[in-house]
Amino acid sequence: MLRISSLAKVAAATALSAVVGLSANAADRVSDFSLVDHNGKFFQLSRQANFDAIVMLAHEDSRDVRRAASELADLTEQFADQNVGFYLIDSSGSGDQAEMREIAKDADIDLPILIDEGQLVAAELGITRATDVVILDPEAKEVVFRGALNDRWAEGSRARRASEHYAADALTAFLAG
Repeated sequence: MLRISSLAKVAAATALSAVVGLSANAADRVSDFSLVDHNGKFFQLSRQANFDAIVMLAHEDSRDVRRAASELADLTEQFADQNVGFYLIDSSGSGDQAEMREIAKDADIDLPILIDEGQLVAAELGITRATDVVILDPEAKEVVFRGALNDRWAEGSRARRASEHYAADALTAFLAG
């Protein structure tokens, strides 16, 4: 009887680990979400399938995010000849397009700021703090990278200048296939 009980426990543990493994993999897939940007333009992930990749930087109105947005603008220049869409996503809950336009103007941000007032898209993408970067495969609707733009913006970092460029490296690797 003890033998069957142990065998049942092993089988249950194996089944549970398989389900947990599937959940972790499934979490990288995202829904066909839609948002509106600070200029009122509609964004839907499936309508971005003409891009090879979508890069999003988590935005809030802060000095750090303005600096990170400037570094993201540098990344847009680096990948200008690639078929990549670049966006900021604001999940601060403000939802005010006029306020976002003013923030973008004051911070000299030229990229669209997608407004995620309900914070549902940010949660689905796994964004946990401002300056997080997510790279999406818009055709497969999958997250291919989630993390810091570079080591300057990594959690707990005190780097004044970036020496490791995580998002650029991930984007290069993804585009290379």
